[in-house]
Amino acid sequence: MAKKLFFLSLCSLFYGCNSDDSPGSPVDVEGVLASTQSDVNVPTSPTPSIVVLDHAFNEFPVEFDKDVQSSRSISFKIKRLPNQTSVVFQVSHGSLDSVLSFPITIVASGLLELAAVPIGTIGTIQQEAISRGFVNVINPNRATILGQIEPSGLSGCQPITRVKLTGTSLETNLSLAEGPFYFDSNGLLQPNQISDLECSYIFFNVPAGTYLLQFLDAFLGVTSEHEVLALAGQVSFGYNVP
Repeated sequence: MAKKLFFLSLCSLFYGCNSDDSPGSPVDVEGVLASTQSDVNVPTSPTPSIVVLDHAFNEFPVEFDKDVQSSRSISFKIKRLPNQTSVVFQVSHGSLDSVLSFPITIVASGLLELAAVPIGTIGTIQQEAISRGFVNVINPNRATILGQIEPSGLSGCQPITRVKLTGTSLETNLSLAEGPFYFDSNGLLQPNQISDLECSYIFFNVPAGTYLLQFLDAFLGVTSEHEVLALAGQVSFGYNVP
């Protein structure tokens, strides 16, 4: 018993093991960073920055595969994340648009899936929305929320046909948000329902706050929902959610 207690104390002190699965205990979690465009690879020289929002950049060390090569997706590991805790990741790089993930609950045996958005993507979409009259202006003090439900683009996302953003009594200005808009097979915006195989959607000018993104079927029934954080001037990207 004494040896076991000594071993556990060393784990707690040096984060040398993942045997403790209690809430908040440090765990190492593997993940995949994937490009949102099939013909654009994730940059690797240098590798992108992955940090936990509101934490120091080096608080949770990130390790990419030693022999990582540029491809559509690359693997990584993040160390000492707080187990069973919801966190938001920020992905950034000189060749990528900076984006926030949707809140993710850390599980030691889980796999993180984060979006690498090629630089200029968000600006191009925003300009299209303005030029086609979907929005009048992009407010820099509000957020953009978008996502790909089925990033592989192989089979679509039935029964999901639409998404809906809902708030709480604290988010009384949600009516100021514009969307959702969807993308057709050519990548152009349209207002009706999901029609591309990646099942992509976007909201513009979302007031800062925490919301629920609902995924609806053809009868507008809620198939699932996921929490979303909107920050002023930031882009939140849900990759492979739900």
